[in-house]
Amino acid sequence: MRPFGVERILYNDLQELEYAENIANYVSLDTLFSSSDIICICCGVNSLTTGMVNSKLLQRMKQTSILINTSRGVIVNHDDLADALRDGTIAAAGLDVTDPEPLPQGHPLLSQPNCIILPHMGTNTTETRIAMSVNTAKSIIAVLKANWLTVLNFSI
Repeated sequence: MRPFGVERILYNDLQELEYAENIANYVSLDTLFSSSDIICICCGVNSLTTGMVNSKLLQRMKQTSILINTSRGVIVNHDDLADALRDGTIAAAGLDVTDPEPLPQGHPLLSQPNCIILPHMGTNTTETRIAMSVNTAKSIIAVLKANWLTVLNFSI
C-alpha cells in the first residue's frame, strides 16, 4: 500500500498479530472506523462479525471515508449502508459481496451513485479455477494419507 501513498495502516482482529509488526498498527474497532480514510473488510463470518458494520459503526466514519467489503455480505447491514451513503455519512462504498446475492431489484444500494457493486467473480478465471482444483485435490490426498496412516498405524 505504501506505493499508493498510504502513510499508516490500521487493523483490528481478535488479538494483536505478531506478523503485522512494523507493517500495521493494531487498534480498537472504534478507532479503526473513526480514523480510517478507507476501510477494507477482509474477515470471516462468525457471531462477532455478522451484522458488525451497521449504523453505529458507519456513523463513526469520516464523511470522506470509503467502505470496501470483499468478505461476505452478511458482515454489512445493507439498509444501514444505503442510509449512510444517501445521507452523506460516508463518501462511498465498494461491494464485491452482498446479502442476498444478488441484491433484490429495487434495493436502495443499487441506485446509489456512490456505491459500486461487483458480481463477486474474482476467482472466475481458468487459471484460478485450475489452481483451486489442484489445491482441493492436494488437500483431499493429504487428509486421506493422514487418516489412512493413523488407521494403519505406520508412516510413509
